Amino acid sequence: VDMNRANQSTRVRDRTTAPAAPAELKPELVQELFGQVLSNVPPPPIHFLLYFKSDSVQLLPASVQLLPEIVDTIQQRAPTRISVVGHSDTRGDKAYNLDLSKRRATAVRQQLVDRGVDDTVMDVSSHGEENPLVKTADNVANAENRRVEVIVR
Repeated sequence: VDMNRANQSTRVRDRTTAPAAPAELKPELVQELFGQVLSNVPPPPIHFLLYFKSDSVQLLPASVQLLPEIVDTIQQRAPTRISVVGHSDTRGDKAYNLDLSKRRATAVRQQLVDRGVDDTVMDVSSHGEENPLVKTADNVANAENRRVEVIVR
């Protein structure tokens, strides 16, 4: 049985009987039956972007100022996972950029740990120049692509 709209349901009696045709449940019944589960749906992830000086793991001043907000968000949400993902622009060698983006992500992770964030809930990864915010030709410096993305889940 295909159920392809919100609030549809069907009944399954046993292995030998085909399920009933889909029926739409009234919102009040959905709330009565599943309200407790629906109230436990986690909020959507919050994304932060931190930017860096060229060929550096040093955050730009505006990004340094964003760190307290990130820490406050983490403390308020008590997340189970935080992703710290490093990126680079396309200037220079791909292997170097992958390493640079990893060092950026590690530096941000350390700054969060230094501000009291639990290291065990953070995953650090890097994409190098592979996932730019702004598509550019190879070997182009771009400030928006020199970033670390912090995703609080």
